[in-house]
Amino acid sequence: MVINDKRVERIWREAGLTATKVKRSRNGPRRAPQLANASAANERWALDFLSDRLENGHAYRMLAVIDVFTRECLAIDLARSMPASRVVKTLERIAAVRGLPLMFTTDNGPEFISATLDRWAQTNAVQHSKSRPGTPTDNPFIESFNARLRAECVDLWWTESILEGQAAVNLWRRRYNDERPHGSLGRLTPTRFAETAPWVYFRPLTTSKSSQDLESQNQKQRQKQSQKQSQKNLAVHGPRASSMTQHSSTMSVP
Repeated sequence: MVINDKRVERIWREAGLTATKVKRSRNGPRRAPQLANASAANERWALDFLSDRLENGHAYRMLAVIDVFTRECLAIDLARSMPASRVVKTLERIAAVRGLPLMFTTDNGPEFISATLDRWAQTNAVQHSKSRPGTPTDNPFIESFNARLRAECVDLWWTESILEGQAAVNLWRRRYNDERPHGSLGRLTPTRFAETAPWVYFRPLTTSKSSQDLESQNQKQRQKQSQKQSQKNLAVHGPRASSMTQHSSTMSVP
């Protein structure tokens, strides 16, 4: 018996079988609207994290903040843990010197999508723009900066402590801002370019203790949630389950 394409097609038609054809889109994948290019200093900041390990194997994280228009590196902070409250402190430290930005962009990491950071942005009237999940190209400037930071500083040597690593990145940051010309800035250093660049109007912080207030509010919210859960367990399972919930919640609250 000879089997070829024509015979299969004839038998297929005689049996009354049909096959649905998948229509392919010619428009390509949908893309999120891109942000307009920044036109002034302090118009938009970009934030992202890098992770590395100390010489003893302990992991640590570093938060990098840059100005998208001037390409200045505004801060690189190292810590074993980097919760949203620490991100807020870094932003406040920068804003105390150069004022608040109109916007800052981040990815969708847990520190960046937290209520603490969103509440701080709303309090200070700063727009928080998040990139699409799994799409680092939505925040290209900080991604390019992090690649340069890792290749030229972080991956070059082991550090024994957070303080030693912080000193190393601070030295690299000063050289990056003050000594290194940037091609997109007309071969000027970021610091020199910022001296003649247009700036958005200066906006001071709403309150100098906003990060502490936010942290206390979050702790009160956690305590309220713990109390509600204890009352719910008490009504369903009795006093033993309630005491166990209170003990576990007390251990989890810093």
